[in-house]
Amino acid sequence: MSDFSSVLICGTGPVSIQMAVLMKKQWNSRIGIAGRTTVRSEHFYNALSSQHQVVRTRVQNALHQMMEGEIQVDEVFHSYESVTGMWDTILLAVTADAYGQVLQKLDTDLLRQVRCILLMSPTLGSGSLVQSYMAALNPAAEIISFSTYLGD
Repeated sequence: MSDFSSVLICGTGPVSIQMAVLMKKQWNSRIGIAGRTTVRSEHFYNALSSQHQVVRTRVQNALHQMMEGEIQVDEVFHSYESVTGMWDTILLAVTADAYGQVLQKLDTDLLRQVRCILLMSPTLGSGSLVQSYMAALNPAAEIISFSTYLGD
């Protein structure tokens, strides 16, 4: 399993923010966030920029206290095609039907060196589809499917 030293989070929704905080707090990961360029994501990018790339999460009860926190995102990319650098982990915090589209937009050199891909909202067969896509580029990449409840 990856040590999660550098994590590229694909997606700009609430689950992306929650996972960024969790990964930074638990593993001191270098965090990058990438998403599509849409009207909705533009609001996200503007808010992130105005806060100097600081994001916060809050929880409703003490049982989930470890999920609360504030971190600074290390790198922000306004499109998947603009992602640069080396990332050992890719976290797909997008809908399962978008996994293939997102992977196709990422640079193939990035995909060739990634060690782990985390699927946040998988459906039946998602892991196999991602594994098939990665087989020609990087068959050693570990694919981990989380329960959809983690994103909830």
